[in-house]
Amino acid sequence: MERFEYMQIPLKILPDDIIEHYKLRDMAHNGHVLVEIRKGMYGLPQAGRLAYGKLVTHLATHGYTPTETTPGLFKHSTKPVHFTLVVDDFSVKYTNTDDAKHLISCIEELYETTVDWEGTVYCGVHLKWDYKNRTVTLSIPGYVKEALLRFKHVFLKRPQHSPNPYTAPQYEAKQQMTAAPGPWPPLTPTQQKAATGNYRRFPLLWQSPRQHNDPTDWINSNVPNDRL
Repeated sequence: MERFEYMQIPLKILPDDIIEHYKLRDMAHNGHVLVEIRKGMYGLPQAGRLAYGKLVTHLATHGYTPTETTPGLFKHSTKPVHFTLVVDDFSVKYTNTDDAKHLISCIEELYETTVDWEGTVYCGVHLKWDYKNRTVTLSIPGYVKEALLRFKHVFLKRPQHSPNPYTAPQYEAKQQMTAAPGPWPPLTPTQQKAATGNYRRFPLLWQSPRQHNDPTDWINSNVPNDRL
């Protein structure tokens, strides 16, 4: 049987935009909002949208506005400052340290911040900057290893860089064609016509020898009789 629980939330700890949006002042009793919990409460689904709108409005008062074409990219009206915002991660491009500090002070009017002046991690991606050569190297340490363990990948004794056997190109030949992967006889004109007409329906036609001893068996078993 489900059990009910009642909570009292002090009105003073709720953000003003939440109070105004849901008109909680009219529901308050002795400075508290009474809440009846019937099932799990995991937060408001629109909380992120409300927080984003509040931040955009606040930044606009300091000259920072979103760009017209790229969501999440902001710029300043006069300063050479651009930054991207993903949830609560900021990535800032600046040329003057004072301009970067100006942005930080604007954000700290609403939230506590942690600043990494080296810019080594953004959204879980590790960044290695080379300002001399104007390059940056992105990496996610341990990602491949964890993926191999997760999907139980079987390591081969020899490296395999292609899913199919390699066919060397015929240099100076007028036409380059991949050799048939088996010693089967050539298709008859009727079979060629059927295979060509049904190539879009059966795109794995030329991979079929892995499952069939003869490609004609695959055609005969997958192409309707009236098409042969």
